[in-house]
Amino acid sequence: MPNAWELPFVSQETIDRLKASTADWDRWLGQFRQDTARLYRLQKSLLRERYNRNKLHYLRTVEPVYCPPPKRRHSF
Repeated sequence: MPNAWELPFVSQETIDRLKASTADWDRWLGQFRQDTARLYRLQKSLLRERYNRNKLHYLRTVEPVYCPPPKRRHSF
């Protein structure tokens, strides 16, 4: 089976346009992947900051209640 570029009824102009669109698509896809990775890192850091802020607030406001350790029952 012949390659798509070898078909006689496909003009060279069409082939060049398809190759250009492939390059555009690859460039767009690369930028999309970079943006996705950047946004993922940003969201991860924001969630970590929010977690730390909430934990710090909890540790400041909630006073720990002392509970003595449970007494052991001697089994004699």
